[in-house]
Amino acid sequence: MAASDSDESCHNRRKTVYDLFQEVARRPRKEATEDGKMVFGANGNCAVFFLRVANGRIKEAWFKCTSCFTLVALCQHLSELAIGLSGEEAQKLGPDLLVRLHPEVPSHLHNRAALACAALQAAIQTVKEGGNP
Repeated sequence: MAASDSDESCHNRRKTVYDLFQEVARRPRKEATEDGKMVFGANGNCAVFFLRVANGRIKEAWFKCTSCFTLVALCQHLSELAIGLSGEEAQKLGPDLLVRLHPEVPSHLHNRAALACAALQAAIQTVKEGGNP
């Protein structure tokens, strides 16, 4: 296989939970804004999203969450999926979608998808109410 073939297949493959977690580990830290709403889930996990919206579209999405590997990765994927969407479109990003996109996540951790989505929904609601999470 030529090097270019290898590079192309690598760029076109589906990101796994591991890939997403590694992206978070390498990214520069963003400051939280004071308007974020922390959402609490099972087993002591929690997450909060922050959004920058312009012209009715999500331009930037970032989060803070507990250090559960799966939760971090799913929040990262949601933040990527939300970019460019309107609030209404982003509200359709639900846990079932995340679970389908990540079959490698065992069923006993699917509640992390629900928590990540609930945190994104809370941020969208804050924006709708005039806040800027």
